[in-house]
Amino acid sequence: MQGIPDVNNVFTPNGDGVNDEFMFDEFGINTILIEIYNRWGQKVNNWSDINKGWNGRGADGQELPEGVYFYVLTAEGEDGHYYNIEGTVTLLR
Repeated sequence: MQGIPDVNNVFTPNGDGVNDEFMFDEFGINTILIEIYNRWGQKVNNWSDINKGWNGRGADGQELPEGVYFYVLTAEGEDGHYYNIEGTVTLLR
């Protein structure tokens, strides 16, 4: 089995241990690339590690402001199926 479940579209990286990362909880995926963009279309973060998440920081490690961000996910499953998913996520502090 493989897949990328529906994602939670709000996260709160405030260190309370609840919903601190934006994650996809993918399974059965061989390769993945996730890119995060701000409202001006500037890429602020990206990763290609399986089962990694975003903690609300930019690529430089600085905390990003609250707001709506756009994500692009590209992945390949174990059976060769390709995934292209785009959407928005709201970062609340």
